[in-house]
Amino acid sequence: MLSTKWKHVKAVGIRLIADPRTLALSASAGMVHLQFRNKSRVPCYLIVDDLRVSDNNVAASSISAGSSRIHVSRGKPGALLMKAHEGTEKVGEWKPLGVGTATLFSAIRVIDKFNIAFGSEQPEDDLTVVP
Repeated sequence: MLSTKWKHVKAVGIRLIADPRTLALSASAGMVHLQFRNKSRVPCYLIVDDLRVSDNNVAASSISAGSSRIHVSRGKPGALLMKAHEGTEKVGEWKPLGVGTATLFSAIRVIDKFNIAFGSEQPEDDLTVVP
């Protein structure tokens, strides 16, 4: 489940995780999580702007209500370096529609409490629907 690569916006790492990555066509839905780690001294928010699937014949996705803005606390001072604040939040669902593989894409902005953007990234994960 954790083979997807981390994307970074300054000292904030994010990655998208489809859970599970493989579903049977008869299954109801899978979850989509956003995993994060903040090594900076500044708290931030992750804004989920988009969640979509590369092939609409294989799967559909949706952003969960109330999950489009995620607060991420600042890192904690360590002996020599900042220790990352880490966490995982459910940000949506994916639903199987047809047999095949597809990529789940997202668009994530990282902002501070004053809505000043640190940057954005597009983490992704692969999905498989089996008969």
